[in-house]
Amino acid sequence: MCDYDGANVTRLTANGGLSLDPLWVPGGRSIVYSYVGRTYSTLIELSLNPQRNRRLARFAGLNAGGRISPDGQKVALILSKDNQVDLYVRSVNGTEMRRLTNDKAVEASPSWSPDGKYICYVSDAGTGRPRLHIISANGGFAKRVPGALGSESVSPSWSKDGKIAYSAKLGNYTVAVVDAEGRKAPARSKQQYGPLKLGKGDWESPSWAPDNRHVVCSRNYGIYVVDTWKGTARQILGGKSKLSLPDWSEILYY
Repeated sequence: MCDYDGANVTRLTANGGLSLDPLWVPGGRSIVYSYVGRTYSTLIELSLNPQRNRRLARFAGLNAGGRISPDGQKVALILSKDNQVDLYVRSVNGTEMRRLTNDKAVEASPSWSPDGKYICYVSDAGTGRPRLHIISANGGFAKRVPGALGSESVSPSWSKDGKIAYSAKLGNYTVAVVDAEGRKAPARSKQQYGPLKLGKGDWESPSWAPDNRHVVCSRNYGIYVVDTWKGTARQILGGKSKLSLPDWSEILYY
């Protein structure tokens, strides 16, 4: 964990396995991540003050996703407990669970709409290539996100004002922005839609800041903040280790 400018880096886990895909819980008091041991994986919620772990899911096979709904009551999960990878919604207390997809496709990377009624996720259904889809949190038919570009579109992040940032494969991966309903930018809007021209390398895993303007993302061995209005980027973290899968808290200056 670090400040918005890369300062005050703090290590949060040292558990002997892999700690992957950290996702802030609404309110900014805890983080959900996937712990991968030698023979199993677990979704864990890590409270920050004081630090303590709570197990959210530990089914047979893959336990990933772990995105908490805006009201804090549900969690979107990617599970393979029935021998195929599907999207589920489960109550945080574990009393209820609903399966949203049931097919041979592979689902990944759920992101909630601001009102908690829909989930954007990645699936290779129909095309065999990962694309953005939206489905009701209550289940039903999924639809492709209109206007999402690239031979692959992955890692969606839904902003509070209705935009989806994602990584589009156009040769290399780059950060792109699309309206969730496929609408064009409003008149006088400063928001750039479509792929951003950020330079060489793979720009991956964007996550919106609370200002609905900036995203944090990874590129090669660094973490960058991207201004989606201007199409500019600045590096905030880097080094010899590979840095990936950043997630911005709801609090801009944590």
